[in-house]
Amino acid sequence: PFDDSAIERLGEAGVYTHLVTDHQHYWEDGGGTYHTRYESFELIRGQEGDPWKGEVKAPEGLNLDKLPPHARKMVRHDRINRTYIQEPEEFPQARTFEKGLAFIQRNHQEDQWFLQLETFDPHEPFYSPDAFKKLYPHEYEGRPFDWPPYGPVTESPEEVRHMRYEYASLLSMCDHYLGKVLDLMDQLDLWKDTLLIVNTDHGFLLGEHDQWAKCVQPFYNEVAHTPLFI
Repeated sequence: PFDDSAIERLGEAGVYTHLVTDHQHYWEDGGGTYHTRYESFELIRGQEGDPWKGEVKAPEGLNLDKLPPHARKMVRHDRINRTYIQEPEEFPQARTFEKGLAFIQRNHQEDQWFLQLETFDPHEPFYSPDAFKKLYPHEYEGRPFDWPPYGPVTESPEEVRHMRYEYASLLSMCDHYLGKVLDLMDQLDLWKDTLLIVNTDHGFLLGEHDQWAKCVQPFYNEVAHTPLFI
């Protein structure tokens, strides 16, 4: 509450601000209020371990005993969420971009607006439609594995390779939907007076330095050196 909010400053300066996001941590205890600084916002449900759908019975074949307590709830909900996210257009990323593109279509002739089009992907779990998985064919007969633990790699080389392909397919999905934004900016001739910023919050270790993820190990360049295009 004591931060200087760039979003609030934009609003005070007469810029209309809008947020479209599937970042589920905004509606967790302690993670809220940021989105309320926008003039308007749309929240898309179903990412990661978002407690989205209510099912009392635990998913079949799910063993949570080996997971740390904080992860059990998230993994359980993720498994439930996936049963409601099957078709490509049902994926939270697809729905987020759809609503972001609709905002641009609806408001492109106006001046003084800022859209934050924010997707949780390519954050883990690396869940993507089959069309993107088919871009990276490989032989794999192991357990379902698209959500890496945080810490040292203890998995087999086959599992590490599979995880990297799962990540690559999700990255290709992100490229696909970002391409829709670029195409719309072409179509509406927005490049003359509209700034596009593409950035991420952090990188991710996929076996480099024999580590998964971030924050457990030192901040290697793979984690600290993030993409930024303006």
